[in-house]
Amino acid sequence: MKTIVLIRHSKAEDITRGQKDIERKLRKRGLHDSALIANRLKGENVVPDMIISSTAVRAIETAESIANVYGFDAGKIVKEEFIYKGYTSGEFMSYINTLPDSVETVFAIGHNPELGMLAINLTNNSIFYFPTTATVVVDFECDKWAEVESREGKARTFLYPKLFKHENDD
Repeated sequence: MKTIVLIRHSKAEDITRGQKDIERKLRKRGLHDSALIANRLKGENVVPDMIISSTAVRAIETAESIANVYGFDAGKIVKEEFIYKGYTSGEFMSYINTLPDSVETVFAIGHNPELGMLAINLTNNSIFYFPTTATVVVDFECDKWAEVESREGKARTFLYPKLFKHENDD
């Protein structure tokens, strides 16, 4: 089985005058939310063999926060510019289809609207609400990444921080 975990970056700071969008960092809440979701995934035995991220600072910081929860070497996070610049589902699938078969589970950290649309296209489902740190775990019944196809995935779980709001209230 192959598993793709799509994760929208966590809550980022607002853009300021003179700042580029790609430079936006996570808010304190974003760091908390990414660790929260990573711990939930870990509790469900969803463990990354590979983490890929957009080149935007907020996505990289989300990926690093998640990697920290797992003890995953942050230096091994693969940063892909196409995830920041935008892509079609077909382009994402072409990328996924080339992954080494030794990788069973890949975490992909990116942005909306692409991630929300990708979730729909991978599962043939209607996951329209994709807030910051929203995460969908998609399983494919195959042994090779080259066999992973759109609309063949099964959404195992869909998480986002507000599902656990009561646990965050102090």
